[in-house]
This record gives sequence, structure tokens and C-alpha cells, in this order.
Amino acid sequence: MAPIAIKYVVSFTSQDEKHPVSNVLKRDSQLRWLSNPKEKNVQMDAVFQLEDFCCLSVVDVGTYWCGTLQILVGRSDWPQGVTFKTLVPTTCMMLPADCRKGNNVVKERIFQSDDFCEDAAKGSWDRIQVSCRQPFRRDVQFGLSFLRIRSKSAENEKLMSSVPKNVQSIQKHFGLDDMTSTPSSEVGLKSKLLKIAGEF
Repeated sequence: MAPIAIKYVVSFTSQDEKHPVSNVLKRDSQLRWLSNPKEKNVQMDAVFQLEDFCCLSVVDVGTYWCGTLQILVGRSDWPQGVTFKTLVPTTCMMLPADCRKGNNVVKERIFQSDDFCEDAAKGSWDRIQVSCRQPFRRDVQFGLSFLRIRSKSAENEKLMSSVPKNVQSIQKHFGLDDMTSTPSSEVGLKSKLLKIAGEF
């Protein structure tokens, strides 16, 4: 899986000037994107432009005081006004009791293919939207600590496709193609391969 860089912020609905949304583009998880303390909104959104179209495999998100989180995806070549598709449905990041008591305010979730909505999981996207909500407390700032994205790597897929698929091709690769494929010879092959591996 290859990491995907975020090129820039397309749009956002709220930010604290001391903790702007542009902090998400940086690798330092100490720099947060937080809501504007003067607005007292329960939700804020941001759309980020990825470096290229890709099929997403992992979205790693760090949140701060977020009650719930939703992730959507879209494309820069869509006409304006097209609704983004849900990649990760609304997910609880903090329980109401934790919000009231101020417990577990810093959270991390790693969403993988199994967590994605089927339609969005199959597509190729270059924009990602993050929606953060904190409906339980109006007196706190909430937002993201980091956003890390990985995609299926074409290079890895190409490499995997070139790996020998059967015993005969493995024998040929290591110059052991004179061995016949019998139970005893497979034991001998395994022994020789282990010996070769031990030389590295």
C-alpha cells in the first residue's frame, strides 16, 4: 500500500486561526485543525485534494474532541454540485458520557477496505471530505489531529504478479528444476530453499 499525499485544502466550513485546516497537510500530529471557538457549531467539514486519482485502501484519522466522524469521497472532474459518496459511514469517536466527563478526547481510528461502503470502495477518487461533529458539548473545540491515506500500489501489484506461482517455477528460479515433484522431493526442495535463505 502506497501513501497518498494531500496537495491542498479545497474548502472548509470552520477553523481556528491558531489551528487552521492547513495543519492537516503537515505530518506533525501536534498541529491540529480545530473549530472556531466563537461559532459554537456542532459540525465542521473540509474537502482535501489528493495528489492523484486512486483506489483507497486505508484512511488513518486522529481526532480531538470529536463525537462522530464521517468520510466521503469525490472527484475533481465532477460537475460542481455533485454529491460526494460515503466512504465511511458516521462513526462514533466519543461516547456521550466521555464527552460530558472529558474522557478519551484524543482518538485514532484506522479504517480499511472492510470498513468502506461497497460502492465507494470500488471507485477511483482524488478528493476526500471529512465531517466532524460534536453535538454533546458546545463549550469545546473539536477537529482533526491528522489524516493519513494509503492506496493500493500498482507497483506492489506488479511485483506480486511476477512472483512464481507453483513449485516447478520455484525450482527453475533456484536452479532446482531437475527435482521431480514427489512428496520426498518437496521436502528436499524445502530444505534447499531454507539453506539458500540462510545464506542472505
